[in-house]
Amino acid sequence: MQNYKINITAFLVLVQLISFNGFAQTLATVGNDTISVKEFKTRFELTPKSNSKYEIDSIKIDFLYTMIAEKLWAFEGKKYGFQNNPFVQNSILDIEKKLLRDKLYKKKIEKKINISRKEIDSDLKKIHKKLILNFLFDKNKISISKLYNRLKAGANFDSLLLERKEFSKQKNGIPIVFGDMNKKLEDKVYSLKPGMFTKPIPIDNGWTIYYLKNIEYVKSIPKFKGKSDDKIVHDVIFDRKASVLYHKYYAKHISNKVVNVDKKLFSKLFTVIRNLFEQRGKKLFNNKNSKYSINYSAAMQIKSGFTDKNLKSEFIKFKESPISLKQFIYDVAINGFTIPKVDSIEIRRKLSSRVKKFILDELLAREAVKSISVNSRDIRKEVKMWEDSFIASYYRKTFLDSIKVDNSEIQKFYLKVKSQIPDSIKNQHDLINDKIKSGIYFQKLKEFYNDKTVELAQDYGFSINRKLLNSIKVSQVEMLVYRYLGFGGSITAVPYLHPFYEWKNLRLKKFNSRIKD
Repeated sequence: MQNYKINITAFLVLVQLISFNGFAQTLATVGNDTISVKEFKTRFELTPKSNSKYEIDSIKIDFLYTMIAEKLWAFEGKKYGFQNNPFVQNSILDIEKKLLRDKLYKKKIEKKINISRKEIDSDLKKIHKKLILNFLFDKNKISISKLYNRLKAGANFDSLLLERKEFSKQKNGIPIVFGDMNKKLEDKVYSLKPGMFTKPIPIDNGWTIYYLKNIEYVKSIPKFKGKSDDKIVHDVIFDRKASVLYHKYYAKHISNKVVNVDKKLFSKLFTVIRNLFEQRGKKLFNNKNSKYSINYSAAMQIKSGFTDKNLKSEFIKFKESPISLKQFIYDVAINGFTIPKVDSIEIRRKLSSRVKKFILDELLAREAVKSISVNSRDIRKEVKMWEDSFIASYYRKTFLDSIKVDNSEIQKFYLKVKSQIPDSIKNQHDLINDKIKSGIYFQKLKEFYNDKTVELAQDYGFSINRKLLNSIKVSQVEMLVYRYLGFGGSITAVPYLHPFYEWKNLRLKKFNSRIKD
């Protein structure tokens, strides 16, 4: 259930491969920090590559230089105190809490689940059967019992169904495959033969009688595409057992907790968010998912709509360490806020849901702290990896506005293009100029980043064990890999690294440096 969004078997092999003692060896030293074989191999194999057409040894060295650059920028960012930036601080805290919840899930839920071969074999017979069902429904137990008695007396199910309003929802029957229902109900309907029906079954809002219309045999189930039959059954059984354990854990540790929210601040926050969507709706529309989303910039605009006093006020009133409005807004900046349409009712509903989720996540994180050490070596090491990524990324972004492109540069390049391909740019002066300006800007930014990284390399120093690097066997993925976390949510399996290695060639030219073996 809680794994990476790629072939699970392949990932389990990866975990085994990176567990032996040799992976604690130091591959590179950067300043007073190190990059171990394990860290390199994990990040390499869980990060998609844009240069996969090159030789693997070349790709490995480029990736290692990208990791080194990240550490160099993180060092410099820490020197200027970017670890204390509110967004960076909250991003690190957010990751720490997610990892803690995931550890809690593994300890309290995952480790308690055992699945026997007998259980798997029992459900394997269902895997290729698609049941076509009909049902009779009534809120009243007496009414459904009367329908059941008529069926037992020989009444035709289809004739009874035609008389009822639920018929319109199931004219062609309802297809059911393995895993669609809870275990108890699934066993009942899969035990039927065509033309048979169940006894009245209680559901949330009434009673139902299921009727098996037909059985279709299928080779595979689309939602389980790529999994073996054994794996499908195992995962469904796991999810069902995990759900039972979760509800027991929730009832014991979470359900009795009462956490209030400041109603006035909630109302004010709703108004500010609504106004933001109404004023900037088009800019906040995401074409990829056809939804409206609050990004970091928009979240900071929300923050600016409150006084310092409001921002420091208790918004979510935990008895210990209450959450301020400012903290909640930063959570929105980090984890997002999305609505399908700009509508007051939808915005209020989403905000209420978002607050409830925050409270639940926070309660689980606080429960985790009671039984899991925040300072455990594996958590601290993983948090540090994300911390370096956040600081390096945020520090680099501070230079975006420092790169200037003047009109003379644009005009010079424009005249060059015009002299070479005059017909293709006719009547497109403004459009071409915008593209030229953008191109020059990003080229200058790239050159600045390369020069700055070379400077940092000289300031902090680094060395690479080339022989060890050459000995590391790696595989590659061609897609972004996600890690699904216990108790919900997901993060990228490792912090994403955008390829950044050209500075190594500039460094060699400037300082005639060599890689230390």
